[in-house]
Amino acid sequence: MCIRDSYLLWQLRSHRVHAPVIEASMMQIVRRPRYVVQRLRDELGTAGHALAGSRVHVIGVAYKPGIEDARESPAIAILSELRRCGAIVSYFDPLVAAIALEDGTELLSTSAMDTPADIYILHTNHPNVDPRPLLFEGRPVIDATYSAEMAEWTTRL
Repeated sequence: MCIRDSYLLWQLRSHRVHAPVIEASMMQIVRRPRYVVQRLRDELGTAGHALAGSRVHVIGVAYKPGIEDARESPAIAILSELRRCGAIVSYFDPLVAAIALEDGTELLSTSAMDTPADIYILHTNHPNVDPRPLLFEGRPVIDATYSAEMAEWTTRL
């Protein structure tokens, strides 16, 4: 998503209303996927791994918890960027069976949350999906959900 594509900002601009706080917030939303990828690159680098060739598994790709819709989900931009950087990407989402990446590649959800990976990203916390087993096994997990429940076990963004 590009900031100029925001419906809210388009409406405000059509009425010649300047909204710097909303514009700044929208810019942060647009930049977030790149930030997640950079954070992941940093974590892998600290462990002595390059992003290229690393297996990255995303838990939850839906736009919001409990829904089957991945349209406008930052997870698509994150997975697309990771793939462009040479990572081997996969995802698990019981509500979203398939997604199309920015380059048109279709990815199918794996059947298991604990698909083998070098690092995991918690993206969408669906009800009835408990990622804590990954955490209890000591797997490297980056939390992009800001869930207070996961804070003590994950690397926060």
